[in-house]
Amino acid sequence: MKYFNVIIVVIVSLYCVNANASDSVKAKTLNPESEALSQECNRESKNALIHEDLGLVEKVCMQAVSAIEKSGVDKEYVINPLMNLAFSYTMAGLYDKATPLYERARNMRVELYGPDSMKLKEIDRLIENQEMMKQQKTR
Repeated sequence: MKYFNVIIVVIVSLYCVNANASDSVKAKTLNPESEALSQECNRESKNALIHEDLGLVEKVCMQAVSAIEKSGVDKEYVINPLMNLAFSYTMAGLYDKATPLYERARNMRVELYGPDSMKLKEIDRLIENQEMMKQQKTR
């Protein structure tokens, strides 16, 4: 039963990441290639639980991060693929790989919106969920 609750929390968190990923006003939009990579990263992260192909998620999400960073758009666009990859690592139990990505995304949000921003709560919730999963795994 406790694993069921954790899974529900994680699924809801993933939904929140995707729902809130593009809620800010951007000065510049993504180019079509970056947009396509970002969308593919979203899809592959969701499918990672089904297909168990974490290598593909890593490849697609890191390509998206790289393309978005090179495009010169708002850093907010980079956060979504970072969070998707971090979440996929969390679901695979690779917490040491997930944590730096969550921290990087969190630092970007602090830089963009300030340390008291409501936008940080989304990332903080995911970090808390990961900590709960780590604790349950070690029990």
